[in-house]
Amino acid sequence: MSSLLYNSDKRRLLPKIERFEDYQEKRAIRGKASIKKINESIFQFKDDDLSIKLEEWKENKSKHLAGEILSHAIITEELSKVQEVKKYLEAENDVIIDWILNDKIQSKVIRDKIINNRAKLNYEPKDSLTWMDQAINYYEIGATEKSIRCLKSALTINKDSGFLIRNASRLYSLFGDNGRSIEILKKSEFYKYDPQILSAEIAFSQIEGRKTRGIDFGRNLLLNDNFSDFQNSELSGAIGTVEFYDGNFTKSEKLFDKALLDSSENSFAQSLWYKKNPIPLYKFEKYYNSNEIQAHRNAKNDNYEESLMYAEGWISDEKFSIRPYRTASHLKGVMLENYDEAFDIMKRGIFNQKIIKQKSDKNEEIGYLNDLAYFSLKDDNIKEAEKYVNQLTKIVNKKGMIGADEKEYVYLATLGLAAYKIGEIETGRKFYRRSIDFFKRAKKNYSAGSAFLNYFDEELEIPNNRDSLLKLRKELDVIINDKSESDLIFLKNRMINKFINYQG
Repeated sequence: MSSLLYNSDKRRLLPKIERFEDYQEKRAIRGKASIKKINESIFQFKDDDLSIKLEEWKENKSKHLAGEILSHAIITEELSKVQEVKKYLEAENDVIIDWILNDKIQSKVIRDKIINNRAKLNYEPKDSLTWMDQAINYYEIGATEKSIRCLKSALTINKDSGFLIRNASRLYSLFGDNGRSIEILKKSEFYKYDPQILSAEIAFSQIEGRKTRGIDFGRNLLLNDNFSDFQNSELSGAIGTVEFYDGNFTKSEKLFDKALLDSSENSFAQSLWYKKNPIPLYKFEKYYNSNEIQAHRNAKNDNYEESLMYAEGWISDEKFSIRPYRTASHLKGVMLENYDEAFDIMKRGIFNQKIIKQKSDKNEEIGYLNDLAYFSLKDDNIKEAEKYVNQLTKIVNKKGMIGADEKEYVYLATLGLAAYKIGEIETGRKFYRRSIDFFKRAKKNYSAGSAFLNYFDEELEIPNNRDSLLKLRKELDVIINDKSESDLIFLKNRMINKFINYQG
């Protein structure tokens, strides 16, 4: 099973990275100025990352480090210094070098921003907003260490600006440190009283599985009239998400309605993801240019080609976030059955994760392995799939499927697909059945439907199998019915057509 559009890929209402000029248009800055004595040595660092990284790479030649070096060399116009790295990537993986070279134009624009900001900071080294802008610039080219140094400078100068705190928390999250994100938010003197800081802390705490009093503080804030609907929008959406996963759908729906009174792009996307009732069409007009929103809007309307176009735009917007890659790969592979390109999309997303993250999440990495295994198996590329399948097998065997959660049964379904592909039909059936039964018991109807569709698809490849297929066809109507999600119904109809044309 691949990552699912509206089920296993949970969207959290994390703050969006914002440039200050965009922020000014939307709201006034809250927070008092608190510029303290700064250790000027913080600001004195050289652009020596290239030579340092080159030495690291010579000792340990890895693709993701080579990619980071090549990206850096494009920005600094030092390609002549990294010819050995370029040749290594050309020999190892043509796709990776193409990705990096395709980003060259965007990188030139960012390089100019970096140069301009350096000049501004030489003149005014205590300009916290420019330090944050520089942190974003370095993030956008994958220079994690430099971005973090700029973040620290911005927060040392002004630790109480909500704008700086939210940006910093999101960047640390993208670098793989959600714990640091929570710490920054909770240390703010406005933590209990600022709805936009609280919404971010609630979202990060959900990701980390931590209990937080921020939910109680947030509920209290929503009861008073101190803030505008816009300022409360993301807080309403964050608590609405908590209620959704607690099964309180009536409360969740009311909170998302409140979030939509005057929504940010972020809270609107969250509402589109989880809201049960349809959002009025006129509200979409404000977000015509939002690639994330339009990708999901078109997917929910079964316009998968259009959705994919926007998902690819979303990748350009958030090159180092994994979610747009997972959405695009699902659309390309599952909905449009182009498995090799879906595999390449996920591979690129994973590659960029390795560049940007200082701390890796093992659970996330296992999920990526599952997606790569799934797409390579569906493409009948057994040799490529083998290395990912072997790692998934170790995970499933280690857990023994005792007390396993939904993720492990997704992996088991993928192993079922692998068994079919190598001719172990009974093993494949057993693995799929165990997965489907678990999802049904857990009332994970979307996952049950997705696993069943993959199971049915493999059964259609077996000759002289009509009797079994007739039983599965009846079961299909029970597992995926008129109340199921629209993408499952779309896939069900496609499967029925395959069944009708079965020649076995």
